[in-house]
Amino acid sequence: MQERQFFASQNFSWSKHLNSQSVLELRIDPSTGRRVLIAEGRAARPNDFAVPSVQQSSGQGPTSNCPFCRGNENQTPRASAVLNDSSGNWQVRVVPNKFPAVSLNAPLPDNETAVINRFESAVGTHEVIIDNPEHIRDWTDMSLDNVSDVLRVYSERLSHCYEQLKLPAAVIFKNVGAQGGASLEHVHTQLMSFPFVPEILERELQVASDYFSRGEKCLFCQLIDDELRSRRRLVHENDSYVCFCAYAGRQPYECWILPKQHTSSFTDIKEIHALAETLQSVLRRLCRIASPPAYNLVLHTAPAGDPRSEAFHWHWELIPRITSLAGLEMGGGVFINSVSPERAARALLDINI
Repeated sequence: MQERQFFASQNFSWSKHLNSQSVLELRIDPSTGRRVLIAEGRAARPNDFAVPSVQQSSGQGPTSNCPFCRGNENQTPRASAVLNDSSGNWQVRVVPNKFPAVSLNAPLPDNETAVINRFESAVGTHEVIIDNPEHIRDWTDMSLDNVSDVLRVYSERLSHCYEQLKLPAAVIFKNVGAQGGASLEHVHTQLMSFPFVPEILERELQVASDYFSRGEKCLFCQLIDDELRSRRRLVHENDSYVCFCAYAGRQPYECWILPKQHTSSFTDIKEIHALAETLQSVLRRLCRIASPPAYNLVLHTAPAGDPRSEAFHWHWELIPRITSLAGLEMGGGVFINSVSPERAARALLDINI
């Protein structure tokens, strides 16, 4: 696997965290059954393909060519929802994606005569949630109240998909940085909703439902109990939320954020400020290790009306894009993580924020 290393924090020492015996294990993700190789020795491999630094703007004020900045509203489709401050200025703005992957008006695909090939109409919604009117890149540069507002909008847009549009499943995700798949640097989020349950969520639902039926306990609640007991991978904790490095993380420093209280759907979120504080704290630590930051932040929440939802536990998965996917991941579905989650947690905890 050709790994793209872009750790650039000047005061972060790789050798400090790789000076003990390297871990080599095959781990199985308890929520999906996904196999991950923890192979720390691979971090020391030579790399002929250095990635050049990514040039970013200064993050100052509105820019003439950014469609998400305040003053450039005419460059996006008409807003679906807006959250204003007390002066009537928008703080969070929701717009239809100008280049959607799905649509409520998706046409029927062309008929094919093949026996095996299957097709369906690409029905769904694809929204962009502009997290802030200023040209900034990340939640770490926003106020706690602003991040809380964005999380509140997420919950409301999910309810809109479930109740008004009658679409049962949705994925909310942030692509940050070029390696994270972002095409615009202005801080934003995407929401896609579907008439079907996406594959990874379907797998998590079934695994959680099977576990619940055997032991009458939520798999994720058990996972939280185990992580709080061992504290080997714990990164952040407050009264309402816990964050730990994923036991079988696909990427170095992959973190999961979960509510301590069992809740299936993000539409029922409580203690929004505490979640905002947790997410900001973890992102600030990550940004000290991986610079410029590149990551995917993905919400896993129970679909509406699914009988298995009672067994599910909503959570965020923060996946830094520190190494690139290659043949084994794409062809075999097996990921390689060159930093053990235990070592990653210690590194994140060592950072003062």
